[in-house]
Amino acid sequence: MQIRRRQILACTALLALAAPSLAGVVDWYNGVKVGATLSEFDAEYLGAAPSAGSRLQLIDFWSTWCAPCRDEFPHLNRLSQTLGPDLSVVGLTQESVKVASSFLRTVDIQYPVGAGVSSPLQRQLGVRAQP
Repeated sequence: MQIRRRQILACTALLALAAPSLAGVVDWYNGVKVGATLSEFDAEYLGAAPSAGSRLQLIDFWSTWCAPCRDEFPHLNRLSQTLGPDLSVVGLTQESVKVASSFLRTVDIQYPVGAGVSSPLQRQLGVRAQP
């Protein structure tokens, strides 16, 4: 059985929300301790900024050239709407604000998106590829 990335994301998000005592599983998956503070990073949000009141934040790193990233947007929209105040979905791209803004006019992303993100955040989180 092939497990797709969106299934893993949904499972880890639900696991962290439903069973905080099992956060070690989520830590193992993403390499960052749940509840740890992230390094400061620059991002210009194109629209609303992420909600500060969520218990959990799912960060999706994407690029305009990444077709699988575009396939994830509807699933992340659903996660954002379904889990509402408990989960804040945030999309981040290293591409410029100009490139990201132009791209966002062609796709439906219903959660906060930041552009111009520096790579130290991706290194801290262990992001090696997209999606």
